[in-house]
Parts: sequence; structure tokens; C-alpha cells
Amino acid sequence: MVGSEGSLTERIPTVEESIVAMRELLVIWRASKSIDVPIIDDSLLPAVTIRALVEHAVSLTDSVILLAEHGHFSQAAGLSRSTMECAVTAAWMSVTPKAGNAVAHEWARNRKNLFEAWAMDTALDLSPDIEEAQQMMLDWREDASAAARNFQRLCGQLIGGGQLYGVYRALSGYVHAGPGLADLYVTQTAKTETAPDGWAFLERAAYKMTDEAMAMHVAMLSLAMSAWDLIDPKHPDDVALQAKADRFGYGRTIKRVE
Repeated sequence: MVGSEGSLTERIPTVEESIVAMRELLVIWRASKSIDVPIIDDSLLPAVTIRALVEHAVSLTDSVILLAEHGHFSQAAGLSRSTMECAVTAAWMSVTPKAGNAVAHEWARNRKNLFEAWAMDTALDLSPDIEEAQQMMLDWREDASAAARNFQRLCGQLIGGGQLYGVYRALSGYVHAGPGLADLYVTQTAKTETAPDGWAFLERAAYKMTDEAMAMHVAMLSLAMSAWDLIDPKHPDDVALQAKADRFGYGRTIKRVE
């Protein structure tokens, strides 16, 4: 986990170095022969969910690389935020008893809210769907968790995870519509007849934290992959993942706060 064994190296890797590291991690993942689904808490649900989260982080990384290579770093930041959410959730699930049920309960709660909202805004009769979601919530209510509902709490349950939430909030500024995006598309300039106030619009966002954001993405992809490797009894990628972590300068041990 970033922060549990250390932090990113004092010299932040360049964008180019991070892209190389991402591609190396993707090669490791796609070369993996791991196809067995581990049974956790007498259920397939935790492992299936963790695997899906890792696969989504992998696909997001493909998109981040493409955007970064075309200079669209502010757009890539939003995908890195999603990757962080997948990675930290997968890591939390890999070391938390009954986490599969907790995540399922939260999924059912969101599903119920969705159907209730649709029912209010449309003429559709969604009562069967609402009742099904309510029953799912009842089935998993004993394992409901505040961490599964709140990402800040989830981060706080992992050693080193507390520092990640601030990064997550910073990346959120490039996801949600609002004044924060304005800073990316304007720049100060000399006062002229066409720019009497000394401001000019930019056609491409001026994102300044490119190296840091891309390096963090590498660490999050590694974290997601480490979560799967942790629950796989064979730990097929442990050595390769650790070698990448050592070279890049981040920790990848996943432990719960006691």
C-alpha cells in the first residue's frame, strides 16, 4: 500500500517513465494464468468482485495511457480517480472479513434508490425491482459496513490509506462540473485590445500535476493487482509486482488498521 512501506520516490517519475511502468504492469496482468476463483467467507462473491475491480482498473489504464500520449492529462485524471477507487476497494476487500457481503449490501442499497428515483420520474411500475433490492439488503444487513458506503472511511481502514483520500478529492476536481475546471482553460496574459483584462482562453487544459498524477496511477494499478495476488493461493505475480514497486519507489503491502 502506498504509505505502508514508504511513498513514491523523492524524484517523481516522469510521465514517460510512468507510461512504461503502466505497460509493464499490464503485461504482467495479461500474462497471468490465474483462472481459479478463490472461495472467501464460504462465497465466490468477494473474489469475483475483486477480480472485476482489477479488470476495470486495467481497462482504465489502457485509456489513461492513450489520453496521456495525446496530452489530455486533465481528462486522464478523472480516470485515475476511478482507478484509485477500484484499487483501494479491492485492497480493502482482500483483507476484510465479510467485505463481499458489505459491498453487496451497498450495491443493493444503491439499486433500491435508483429504482425508487425512476419510479418517481416515470410511469413505470418498478415495485418488484424495489422489493428485490430491499430483500437483498435484508440478506446482507448483518455485514453492512460504513466503509463500503463511504470512500473516506474505506481509505482509513487501510494502513497508509488515509493519505490517499486527499489525492482522491484533488482528482475529483477534474471529474465534476464546476468553477474548478475554469482554472484549466484560462491563463494570465499581457493586457491587450483583445484581452483587456489580462486573461486568455486555452484550447487545451493546462494541467500542472502530470508527473504526480501519472505516478500515482502506477501505484494504484499495482495496488489493484496486488489485491488479487493476495487472495490467489498461488500468488503468481508477487515477485514481479514487488520488483516494479521497488524500482518505482512505493509500498504494496496491504494491511488493515487494527
